[in-house]
Amino acid sequence: MRLTKDSVVQIRVSSEDAGAISMSRVQNRETPVAELVTWIVSVTGKDVPRIEEILKRGSFVLGLSRMRWEAASDTACLRDILDSLPDDWPDRPFEEAKVREIVVTASTRKIAIPGEVARARRWFRGKSFLGRWLSSEALPRPVYERYDYRERADRFRAPIAAEAMSAFREAVELLPSGALRGALRMHAPTSVTMLLPR
Repeated sequence: MRLTKDSVVQIRVSSEDAGAISMSRVQNRETPVAELVTWIVSVTGKDVPRIEEILKRGSFVLGLSRMRWEAASDTACLRDILDSLPDDWPDRPFEEAKVREIVVTASTRKIAIPGEVARARRWFRGKSFLGRWLSSEALPRPVYERYDYRERADRFRAPIAAEAMSAFREAVELLPSGALRGALRMHAPTSVTMLLPR
């Protein structure tokens, strides 16, 4: 199969379950080649030889999904597709209003806080969770990490040290969602990742 920037690839998607035999139904979907390349780049980065090898092999595992397609014989369009994808932006300023989601990591658990919830204030509270975080001297300022192709957003990360736990707990109590407050009280987080789309 010869690929061009406008190619649509027929992909067969099946479930990968820790090496076990899966009885899940195989799904067939038509996917623009640029979207397929974006999925691959989310794992490989813009590693041209590795991406070419995957396209020509005709299979790729993303999370718990295995994708298969007709092996590519010509990948001359690859560099044009990669040039159209965002690069890292290390100097990007952190903008509170642009935060789409905050992911709190606690051991193997990840708890997602939507951006609008993180910016919302509870009744009779002067600040939001995110506002308290960014104004607190006890909580670290989020630092740029990289562009996440899977999330289509820039990642800003902040570790949560033991000495910052009290300040973090105080910020959690400002969340308007009782379910999120309850979930976050139950775990000792180690870091937060804030996603800002372009």
